[in-house]
Amino acid sequence: MLNKASLYWLIVALVLLLSLTLSIGGKEAVEIEALNLTNHIKVEPKFLYREKDAYSALVVGELQLDFDTEKLTQDLRQYNLFSIEGFSYKADTRATLSWQTNTQSHEVPLQLNNNSHTVINFKASEGQTIKNLRVNIIQDQTFGTAHSFQDEIKFKRMLLDHHSNFTVFGLNFNNWLAFNPLSFSAINGYTSIDNQIYESLIKRISMWLLASLLIFFLLRPAKKHLLYSLMLAWLIPAVFHLNNRANQQQQIQDLFPSNSAFLNKTDQTTFELAQQLKSALASINVFPEIEQKIIIVGSNNFTNQRLVAHLNEFNTSIRNQFNDLPDQLKQKNLTLVFLNKSRAICEQADTIQSKGLNTVYIDPSFCVMRPL
Repeated sequence: MLNKASLYWLIVALVLLLSLTLSIGGKEAVEIEALNLTNHIKVEPKFLYREKDAYSALVVGELQLDFDTEKLTQDLRQYNLFSIEGFSYKADTRATLSWQTNTQSHEVPLQLNNNSHTVINFKASEGQTIKNLRVNIIQDQTFGTAHSFQDEIKFKRMLLDHHSNFTVFGLNFNNWLAFNPLSFSAINGYTSIDNQIYESLIKRISMWLLASLLIFFLLRPAKKHLLYSLMLAWLIPAVFHLNNRANQQQQIQDLFPSNSAFLNKTDQTTFELAQQLKSALASINVFPEIEQKIIIVGSNNFTNQRLVAHLNEFNTSIRNQFNDLPDQLKQKNLTLVFLNKSRAICEQADTIQSKGLNTVYIDPSFCVMRPL
């Protein structure tokens, strides 16, 4: 005869197993064979080659792996997973899947894991074609660093697949082990909430914990068993979280050279650039105490964010695209700063004139424009 404690843990273990494997909102199973896309990749041979049973791709800044979907007779809309088997990547590498339905563009970040399974929805109605299907592999340049080396990623196969070909627990377990990389602001690093890889795990553990609480009050074992249940509910997600933290630590090591004050040097260079900008703004009578909006045209990388921090006495912001500024360009109390890649527009007189701008300061590192 089982005592109360043994009966409690037997029922609790069965409920935990059920919670982790239960299909929430499950749909009727369908039989859809996975579609191997590997042989339909279009890329220059020097960037993709086969080595034994795997493919290797060289990434210098960015690499696009396009799929020739015109030769596929299958209805791509029936697939809801994009899978990569044997995916080997560096922690500072990002990957996305993108496509077009008519003129609408779509993009989803790919799950970073040895066996990657990314949920997709082609959002294409009957009769619409899916075009420009590609995998984009990008070296992370959050900190404005230009890679002078080649990253190499490896994979065995890329497939379009369906949920019905996997168990619920198998897909979820793979998702919980996925890498959720650090994002960076001007002053710190943080884990983005956009990729909530533990959401389903927390829901399932919460369901199990509520059931355990109910079983505890029904069976009335010793109170310490309830405490052990709470500890187990904390320990399970903690294991997956620590796995991700280990991957994030590797990401930091890949991003920054060892034994160097890389960030301090970058910040010092940005500080000096900010002083040059302040001198340039002063020469055109733009001071912190006057009403003026300063927009740095460029990406939201570490360098530009730190530049905003060093110009904190001004009303400063960042815009990634020059074409995103039509409304602001009508304002008279506006100053635009072009630097790094965006500085190329400083030499395009026709573009400057068509936008109703006037170059008021030019420097080898940047230029400053204002509306006419």
